[in-house]
Amino acid sequence: MEERKYDVVVLGGGPGGYGGAIRAAIKGLRVCLVERDRMGGTCLNWGCFPTKCLLRDAQLFSEVRESQWFEGELKINFQKVIERKDNVINSLIQGIETVLLNRGVTILEGDGKFLGSRDVIVEKKDGSEVKLNAERFIIATGARLDFSPFTPDGERILTSRDALTLKKLPKSIAVIGCGRRGVEFGSFFRSLGCNVVLVEKSERILLQEDIEISHRLRRILVNMGIKVIVNGEAVGAEITSEGGVVLTLLTPKGENKIEVEKALIPGKRVGNTQNLGLELLGITTKDHFLEVNTKSETSVSGIYATGDVNGLGFFAHKALTEGISVVDHFTDNSLRINTLLIPRCTYTNPEIGSIGLTQMEAERREEEFTIGKFPMGASGRAATLNQTQGVMKIISGKKFGEILGVHILAPQATELISLASLAMRNELGIEELKATMYGHPTLSEAFFESALDIGGEAIHFLKGNVEG
Repeated sequence: MEERKYDVVVLGGGPGGYGGAIRAAIKGLRVCLVERDRMGGTCLNWGCFPTKCLLRDAQLFSEVRESQWFEGELKINFQKVIERKDNVINSLIQGIETVLLNRGVTILEGDGKFLGSRDVIVEKKDGSEVKLNAERFIIATGARLDFSPFTPDGERILTSRDALTLKKLPKSIAVIGCGRRGVEFGSFFRSLGCNVVLVEKSERILLQEDIEISHRLRRILVNMGIKVIVNGEAVGAEITSEGGVVLTLLTPKGENKIEVEKALIPGKRVGNTQNLGLELLGITTKDHFLEVNTKSETSVSGIYATGDVNGLGFFAHKALTEGISVVDHFTDNSLRINTLLIPRCTYTNPEIGSIGLTQMEAERREEEFTIGKFPMGASGRAATLNQTQGVMKIISGKKFGEILGVHILAPQATELISLASLAMRNELGIEELKATMYGHPTLSEAFFESALDIGGEAIHFLKGNVEG
């Protein structure tokens, strides 16, 4: 068997893997990255990027169709939408592979399995095996999806992967689960004219988000023509003789059934830790995820876990930051990741960007806080974009004026939230936001107005008038 020695071996080519591999190579370390499938992981191939391609095309189609100046019939070539998505993804994968190779990272296609705390055996696609020895390992194998109690068939009961490769647009679809992925898929299909039902077993959609933002988005989705069912647990699916799907829902009022052409099951994430040989190492796990300390190190020294596999948040930007931070930790001094300051991004229309404490979480603290808001209906830039639904909401400590949380429902909210992340990371407070000069007219002025609103000083709207 061929044997090789490296300074760092990375298992998994998603953001938490390739980010760490590139960083290690930049630091002058000998690096090998092992990937069983396509470079980029779920984010690039089946998550973040393909869905954003589809959402962009769907939004463009919807905006043109609903504009006051368009006349006539507008048709969409759905296959071209899928083709553009594929072209974008293939180009980005090639770009990442090029950077890795030019940085000197060795890429092995195959499955890696630990033989000990310093050895991994890789079974390559041609059946041959390579033994890799290294002082440090980064496990970035991501997460797999649990679809129970459903059994997707790829035709009527779909996974998110199935939905990204459809050949024909369905007339109706039900999406089970109203987390970020669920509402994004619902928005996409509805924007293209499908009849959409969103089903959520909890009392509201987007449970991680601020309650006000959650309720506001639900109203927007309903106004789009989406049927939103909350407090409804989908417990079964039956294929009809006509080829449709009948879903059985358990609700407080009893059993309910809905019929659609297709059902989409985003699924629940489970740590992708099987067949890695971790039982030989005695690595501590919790609910199928690898437990790590503040430096992303597992219970075995020299073995780290980044991204979805550690279960500390399912965000590509979090995984990428962890991959970089891990390498900085063992090559120099790195900054610890504050999990409270991980931005959350939801790509509906309008988008949601949030960071820090929600209002409910702030209420649980003993310290007093204040809230400043700015409705997008009062934003001149939002008016020019014809996207005036939504609000910006800043939660601030009353005594010191520190920013505790920012919640944005607005066009380009996923871009705007990075300003809040920058401010909170550098401990800028309300007074600093008020003293900053913002371009005009821009969406970012909402930060200025929201900060002013805390003291009732907003320029372009009256305090309390935040509907929309």
